[in-house]
Amino acid sequence: MRPLLTLVGALFLLLMQPAGTTATTVPTFDGPVLAGRNCGGTSKPGSLSAAALAATGGPGWTIGGPLDKPATAGNQLAPSIAVSPLGAVYYAWQEQRAGDPGDILAAPLGGQASGGRLAVRVDDTGAAAVEQASPALAIDGSGRLHAVWEDLRGGARRDLYYATSDDEGTSWSTNTPLTGALSSLNHISPHLIAGPGAALYLAWDGGDDIYFSRSTGGAWSTPVPINSDRAVDRDLPRLALDAQGGLVAAWEDHRSPTPAIFVARLAQPDTGDWGDEVRATPLGVSAQQPSLAAAPDGTLYLAYQGDPGIFITASSDGGATWSEPQRVDDGINSPFLTPLANPQVAVDAHGGVHCIWCRLRAQDGFADIVAARSTDGGVTWGDRAVLASTTGTAEPLALAADDAGNIFAAWSDDSTVSTALHTAQWSSARLFLPLLRR
Repeated sequence: MRPLLTLVGALFLLLMQPAGTTATTVPTFDGPVLAGRNCGGTSKPGSLSAAALAATGGPGWTIGGPLDKPATAGNQLAPSIAVSPLGAVYYAWQEQRAGDPGDILAAPLGGQASGGRLAVRVDDTGAAAVEQASPALAIDGSGRLHAVWEDLRGGARRDLYYATSDDEGTSWSTNTPLTGALSSLNHISPHLIAGPGAALYLAWDGGDDIYFSRSTGGAWSTPVPINSDRAVDRDLPRLALDAQGGLVAAWEDHRSPTPAIFVARLAQPDTGDWGDEVRATPLGVSAQQPSLAAAPDGTLYLAYQGDPGIFITASSDGGATWSEPQRVDDGINSPFLTPLANPQVAVDAHGGVHCIWCRLRAQDGFADIVAARSTDGGVTWGDRAVLASTTGTAEPLALAADDAGNIFAAWSDDSTVSTALHTAQWSSARLFLPLLRR
């Protein structure tokens, strides 16, 4: 019985580690990951005020450090993550610096720093002080990188631009405008994912409509609206591919006095025609800030900000019907009276559903970044972790999964003069220690 008792004791010690520590048998994590929406400020991992909770991490989580050194007096915002089928992980973000409201930079996970910098410039505007923002990053099946972002180089209107890299992000192509032929509306909030082969799928907010374009071999299709012809505000499109290769889109919709999340499925890939819209959230209940992910078995998971709380609903039929929403957060509204915001959802290779969100505190305006995992398809939630306990409020959260079962999270940190991106990583391997020999 001695080996068994030793194993049980080792597992107990692992789960009872002090805040911020990692067992010596667990590999360390020194790199990135991203994508998200504003939660209202910036976070400080592990930095405590009198009212803050400890950044404890949690089962399977390791809290990392800065992703990349910001430029002098610069800020890193609006990150995006891409994971290739071969396991490569890259991130992109908007970087502000003195006299320039934003450039787009990208870097690999675990890349080699040069002078403390991992990043490569993606936009080709050079020294021009015009804003590039909100990058969306994807990697296709061949390992080629693709980026789309908001760009103000044409004047007052925001257009979307595109670039690609064939050399693992070492250099990027000449930038290509994607929305110049559309009407004079701002084109914002791009979401880009890669499909089978070299396929790319892009959705974005083009005024009152959610637009869609695809690329299969280098040429982008003519943008078409996903939604029906209704003159209402729509925001934050999100895309996901189910196990059958079907493309589903979700967005925040304001056709009714109470915002809701609607979804649609691509009916005709050759023409870009979309099927009927489906309300995925209950009638008359506020639902905003969608995040969409597909499980290995094809189940779709939709997380959103409710009123109050973070909720998740699931679909096993490609988005045609959706389950009764389940609350993800612990439901404790005091002293957390301000909204729980900016949920991000991802599914690991074992079918575990992960969600992170920002928990704003009413009494001091500070925030925590909280993570939870469900092993029963989102019905119940456990393995809670405080990834950051702050003296500021958290800004873009990010969550992504790789094929090996790892989950990556990231957020902005203003604990120094510059705002930098910080990370955490979850791995099922960290839940267990190896068997100990006698």
